[in-house]
Amino acid sequence: MQNDRMTFMDQAEQLKETLCGIPAGTWNGQYISQLDQTIRRDPTYQKYLPEIEKEAPFRGEGAPFLTVLTRTQGRRPQMLRETLLTLCGQSDGDFEVLLVGHKVDAEQRASIEEIIDEQPDWMRRKIRFITVDTGNRTAPLNLGFARARGSYIAILDDDDIVFDHWVEELHRAAGEHPGMTLHAYVIAQGWKAVKTPSGEAAPRAAETPVGQYCKDFSMPDQLYLNNCPTCGLAFPAYAFQRLGVVFDETLTTTEDWDFLMRTVFLTGLWDIRETTSMYRLWRNAESSVTVHRKKEWEKNHRYIREKFANSYILFPPQANRELASTETSILGQRAKIQKELSRYFFCSLFFDLGEGLSLEDSMVEAAMFEQERFKVKFPIPEDFAGAKGIRFDPGEKGFLILKDVKVTLELESGEKRVLTLGDGGVHNGYSFAEGLLFVWRDPWVMWPCDIPAGLETVTVTGAINDDLSLQDLKILRGIIPRLALQNLRNRLHGKK
Repeated sequence: MQNDRMTFMDQAEQLKETLCGIPAGTWNGQYISQLDQTIRRDPTYQKYLPEIEKEAPFRGEGAPFLTVLTRTQGRRPQMLRETLLTLCGQSDGDFEVLLVGHKVDAEQRASIEEIIDEQPDWMRRKIRFITVDTGNRTAPLNLGFARARGSYIAILDDDDIVFDHWVEELHRAAGEHPGMTLHAYVIAQGWKAVKTPSGEAAPRAAETPVGQYCKDFSMPDQLYLNNCPTCGLAFPAYAFQRLGVVFDETLTTTEDWDFLMRTVFLTGLWDIRETTSMYRLWRNAESSVTVHRKKEWEKNHRYIREKFANSYILFPPQANRELASTETSILGQRAKIQKELSRYFFCSLFFDLGEGLSLEDSMVEAAMFEQERFKVKFPIPEDFAGAKGIRFDPGEKGFLILKDVKVTLELESGEKRVLTLGDGGVHNGYSFAEGLLFVWRDPWVMWPCDIPAGLETVTVTGAINDDLSLQDLKILRGIIPRLALQNLRNRLHGKK
């Protein structure tokens, strides 16, 4: 790695001499000036430089290939155990584990040390445990990258899972494409924290895994939104330790996206088309999504996009082909998005907790439908237990037909309870032979019933038609006047 660094610096000096005649105001001149201002100039890098130099004797020959950096606050001991267990099962053992405790108290520190002591001897020798008591969630990342001894560094959160060939695939790709940032495919799955008989919380899979992150890196897409979970990434250590690409400590969320892109601008990226890890989406446990407010996320997104907008960026040929193709042009993207959105509609589920219905006691999900059939699944928070009824709203607009609506309540025990209109369902539409007709906005169907404890998911299925044809209108022409008259009578009598 030392030779690689010398080669890089030699090449940089040669490049400066070659390009010294380019006027500073040109695009190339400004790009070179940006690189010169970026490399090793960040004040945050200077702050961590002593930590980088402290570990320098342990790098190079004999050092591990990969540093697995795991932030923890000691609040999820069982999940941390599972994360370390997946590391114990790696087919390639050329890694170290740098466990960084962030703002841990004495009890949390003891819990972390107990988990380390539980590991096999060979695994304990791989683990270094350090702590940091200041800063936000970026502080343990900057300290960990500074103290890392591997030529590559991967961030593995204390609730994520890697498969047995995770290190092996990263190692192989790094050998074939040295110095590049590495990106492997990741599956995502919804999980829940459930109480065990001992009283401790244990993780349990709650949904079918999906492959939304099993796709190649796209520079145009990544400039707008991050689609790369950290457990699928490995960064060359020289980008942080030698070039000075550090985590932005003003960010409270999305710091991984900002760091990834600024690193890729310098190193490039190689896709590993293998699924090597699982990103767990917590439905009822604390995560960065629940800890930070929506406005905070939006503010950080705008800040990062503004960074990108003010940067000169080197696009690889594949990204240029994406931008030049009709499929990824603005018009092509708009058509593609519209086509995709046409397969979804947003619907709501309300719970009556004894004080009537309110937006605070509701949730919204996107229902996908094919040929009028739809299915939507709502993961249910624990605080909705004991409700006295549920209401399903199939969107906001009126003049639609709803057929064969069925609600399935699934409990943690695996028991299922099915509700249809015949089970006391009431609605604000009109019943006819084929289903329900809703003319006015805000259609709904409600079931007054006791919601059992341990409710885990509610799944609603049926058929919906919100694009009524002329033939439909002819069939319904006798119904609509009666429905209008009934609605008028209700209003005159003070009913809603």
